[in-house]
Amino acid sequence: MNLPADTVVHASVVLLLVARFLLSDAFRKTMIRADAGGTSLPRRFDPMVTTLKRAASAAVVVSASLLIFTAQAAEPTAPGVLLIHSNQRAQPATVIIGDALESVLQESIRPSVYVFREYLDSEWVSTEAYAITEAEFLRQKYSGRNIRVIVVEASPALRFALKFRDRMFPGVPVVHVAIGVDQLEGLSLPADFVGKSIDLDPTETLRLALRLQPRAERIVIVTGAAPRDRIWQQRVREAVAQLEGHPEVEYLAGLPTGAVMQRLGALSKDAIVFTPGYVLDGAGHVSTPREVAELIGTASAAPAYGPFDTFMGTGMVGGYMAPFDDQGAQAGALVVRLLNDTPPTAIARSKFVNVPVVDWRALRRWRIGEDLLPANADVRFREPPVWEKYGGEVSIAIALLLLQAGMIVWLLIERRRRVTAEANSRKHFAEMTHMNRRVAMGGLAASIAHELNQPLGAIHNNASAAQMLIKGDPPKLDEVAEILEDIKLDDKRASEVIARIRKMLRKSDIEVAALDVNETIDETLKLLAFDASTHRVSLKTELEPGLAKVRADRIQIQQVLLNLAINAMEAMRDQPEERRRLTMRTRKASAKEAEVSVVDLGVGIAADMLSRIFDPFVTSKAGGMGVGLSISRTIVEAYGGRMSAENLPSGGAAFHFTLPFESERGTRDT
Repeated sequence: MNLPADTVVHASVVLLLVARFLLSDAFRKTMIRADAGGTSLPRRFDPMVTTLKRAASAAVVVSASLLIFTAQAAEPTAPGVLLIHSNQRAQPATVIIGDALESVLQESIRPSVYVFREYLDSEWVSTEAYAITEAEFLRQKYSGRNIRVIVVEASPALRFALKFRDRMFPGVPVVHVAIGVDQLEGLSLPADFVGKSIDLDPTETLRLALRLQPRAERIVIVTGAAPRDRIWQQRVREAVAQLEGHPEVEYLAGLPTGAVMQRLGALSKDAIVFTPGYVLDGAGHVSTPREVAELIGTASAAPAYGPFDTFMGTGMVGGYMAPFDDQGAQAGALVVRLLNDTPPTAIARSKFVNVPVVDWRALRRWRIGEDLLPANADVRFREPPVWEKYGGEVSIAIALLLLQAGMIVWLLIERRRRVTAEANSRKHFAEMTHMNRRVAMGGLAASIAHELNQPLGAIHNNASAAQMLIKGDPPKLDEVAEILEDIKLDDKRASEVIARIRKMLRKSDIEVAALDVNETIDETLKLLAFDASTHRVSLKTELEPGLAKVRADRIQIQQVLLNLAINAMEAMRDQPEERRRLTMRTRKASAKEAEVSVVDLGVGIAADMLSRIFDPFVTSKAGGMGVGLSISRTIVEAYGGRMSAENLPSGGAAFHFTLPFESERGTRDT
């Protein structure tokens, strides 16, 4: 049975705690209290106490055995790789290299491989000062860890391994990473020391800077005060000597960080700043090259360049470099070959070829054209064009805009068609309304003639009387004057009748205004008076006094009343004379509208026609057109009213329509 190591450890700890309690004075005192408060343990408990003590001793033995077994089981059998970094963990380059190396190992080695990381912290202390102690510590710490390969990162770790590898892990091959070509010069590496070196010569980076800034007036070199920083200063001096026709060069070496940033902030934008970063400034402050690059990228008034890809994203333009993740991956590949029993002598030493790496955002910041870059430049942080970055979204947006534009055009066309159709409909309706009025007035021709004959006859009689009075001796001029006044009034009456008829027959624009419904009914009945007398129809009104005015066109409302009245008189044509009675009523239907009713005592409306009496071309009259009631309802509904019809229990029919009061109509319009 296999138990997890942590389970075994937990069980062992529990057994030890139980044993400790059984052998302690606390347990003895508990037993005494359990015996009714005595001062000593009764003799009858001696066998039990002896048994418990034996059990506690056995628990101690079992726990110790379990812990020993667990410690032995925890010893790794998988191959181990010891990665020794020269610097402290906070260095971004060490993290990138270690992660890339471990990723390659975990993907390539099955079932598993252990990767152990150690840091020499060469920024803080001299490796030589405590090298022997550190080597002995690592030997003891990783004894029995099956270390199969040692990986050293940067020059201090390589020198440490050269001196103490055989003391720590004899015969274990070493893979070096992030070691400059110049740092390997003069070193006699054993055959089992393999790796891929890097070129730390800053010449190509300086040439790139001059290529991107052909008008540069000055090159400013920033280095620190640590041994590593002094090595970089020497590299830069050798590189500057190889440049042809270079501008003035200024070295800011070993200064406090604050002073460096102040000097860089005062530079002209035509200057060039180069720095490998530093680990120690002139004030003794320890930092990482990445931190220094971030400060320079922010403070410098001129474009800055560097040799490490960890500087990308700090505001620096770039340089020729070997990316750290690639270095870690290549080192991991060498470790895989060694773990797969490839002899170190079969692995050839090689070096990375640096590539130009630039920050696209820094190019934009300093207005450096991309056409100046080498053809093989690795441009990072480039923001793709809108179409490339949001191609799908832009395509959808364009499609939606086109669809929306198409819908808008279609809606505009449909709106134009609708407006045209409505205009034609209004035109046709106006023509039908006019025709309906002409038909109605034709039916009232006798009434019109009678109404005109009255003032004309009166004028004739008054004129004859005036002639007689003038011929008298003496002429009666006072009476003649009165007669002339009567003639003027009769002429005015005739003119009003003619004007009213012309207005009814004329095609004119609608004139919506405040309208007194009761007055409109009185005027309509005057037009109907003679025709009603001819047909022996009595006209009656039941008008509510003081009814508020409505807002409508007088002529259209008169047309509605004429249509209803003429239909009512025709419906009573065959009725006895005493039932030929037409009544027009008005009342306040609600606080918002008035109601007008036209009631007759005729034959009523056929049941099958009642529900569609207002539909166009529906009529019960022989030779009727069936448009009068339809037009009447359309007119009423145009003003916000309603029209209905019903048969009366006592016989006959009643037509009702409502019209909103003027105040209510104004509220709606507002």
